[in-house]
Amino acid sequence: MKASHLIHSTAVVLAACVLGCSTPSLVQGRYSYDRTTDFSEVKSFVFPEVEEGVFSTPESAAHFRTTLLRALSAKGLTENPEDPDFIILVPPVETYVEEYVWAGANIQLPMAMLRVSFRPPTESKNIYEAAAHVYGEVDWPQEDKNAAIEEAVKTILANFPPGT
Repeated sequence: MKASHLIHSTAVVLAACVLGCSTPSLVQGRYSYDRTTDFSEVKSFVFPEVEEGVFSTPESAAHFRTTLLRALSAKGLTENPEDPDFIILVPPVETYVEEYVWAGANIQLPMAMLRVSFRPPTESKNIYEAAAHVYGEVDWPQEDKNAAIEEAVKTILANFPPGT
């Protein structure tokens, strides 16, 4: 077997392994925050209903909401629609395909990006924003989408609140 054929075959197998996993194995994240915010004073939030179309299914939207609420509660924050310290904003999940050429093989990796922003109720600037990029299939079964959402929420809140 020629070396170039072996490398091409290895690239195809690697891509198949990454894409063929039934649960997300690769989650990357990023975050930023307002350094002037005293996060020790941030105790409550309001989380409006996730708008239709933000997630691919209503089940995903509901699972995201439950997972995020549970994670914020575990960090000592409470939902308080009457007097929140911040509002949670969730733009639509973006799906795209990253393409790579490795050893002459074209590799396409489907991705989804979930973003959240925390914003004071009376201001238009974010005090915290984060995103999680998940490698995976758009047409996963719902249980796999739920697992991806759980990993994405862990990644998004890994550094929240900042400085603690």
